[in-house]
Amino acid sequence: MEYKVKEFKSILLVRKYTDTWFWDKYAVNPYQGCEHACVYCDTRSKRYYMHDDFGDTVYIKRGAAEMLDKRLTNARTLLPDIIAFGSAGDAYQPVEATEKITQAMVKVILKHRYALFMLTKSTMVLRDLELIKEIGESRWATVATTIITFDPEISRAFEPRAVSPEKRREMLVKFKEAGLQVGIMCCPLLPFLLDTEENIRDVLEKSKEAGVDFVIFGGMTVAEGQREYLFEHLEKYYPELVKDYNTVYPPGAYGPVRSYERRVNRLVLKLSQEYGVPIRMKRFIPDDYRKLNYQIAQYLADKAYLAQLEGKPFSNTQWAAVNINNLKESIKDVAERGELGGIRNVNDEIAGVVRHFLKTY
Repeated sequence: MEYKVKEFKSILLVRKYTDTWFWDKYAVNPYQGCEHACVYCDTRSKRYYMHDDFGDTVYIKRGAAEMLDKRLTNARTLLPDIIAFGSAGDAYQPVEATEKITQAMVKVILKHRYALFMLTKSTMVLRDLELIKEIGESRWATVATTIITFDPEISRAFEPRAVSPEKRREMLVKFKEAGLQVGIMCCPLLPFLLDTEENIRDVLEKSKEAGVDFVIFGGMTVAEGQREYLFEHLEKYYPELVKDYNTVYPPGAYGPVRSYERRVNRLVLKLSQEYGVPIRMKRFIPDDYRKLNYQIAQYLADKAYLAQLEGKPFSNTQWAAVNINNLKESIKDVAERGELGGIRNVNDEIAGVVRHFLKTY
């Protein structure tokens, strides 16, 4: 591994549209690159504009906490919301043990009373358990990890430098005992290796035993840059699967073919319902004008995701959730003016859902 100090102009990503998987409005990355070197990592694709040696060189953003503190202190239009770590590389790189950049940034989030979502494969996050717990008590905090399988051989092949899935699960148990929402990203379900009923059952069973609050499943993308890296790995370690992967991910594809995706979605839905494990996470709900907006947006986004898994139309409901989430005033005021139809993607059916919420609120 090589470590380099990187100069940077900004540290806080403000999303145009709030992510509806983790519900984060903001994202930060203390490091660029990731020592875990997971073969399936989408961040390696060209659409993220990362360096080519993503798994072998980690850039250190010294001064990131001070920059974040200044950004939040001087913010005129930003409202406290979820700041996510882990969107483009793990925040707990091994070098964090001495650099402590992530720890300093967590302290800044606590200071400004923002909410926190931490996605990490590193047990080093336990060092900051008390800090994260304090954020959870004062605002909102959730810790999640990626576990695609508990099979040690497959895990070593595709997550060569990450700690074992079992240690990741044990880490979540400790955060759960501290009173935090915890969850697992079972993503990606690698085709012909981990998309089986046996593997999905094993992940759900062990997750339920650990008391996690959610298990989010997802497929794999193969954007330019990531596709080449993945297929080189398959040629070396799983050559018998290359032909099948080319069928599921034909040249030029970003995601899997629809027929394959529908089959896996049905299996995920069936088994998650059987085990009674939520496949969506509960979001941060603020106490200001956004409260109802966020509650309704979550309900609609969850409904859209369920429709997607069932192979039903979902896009309009999904976009209605996003647009309601982005309102600059309470949806209650919009409804009182009779202007729900003016919100993009809010048709008569969705307007009825909104009115129902307002009556029962």
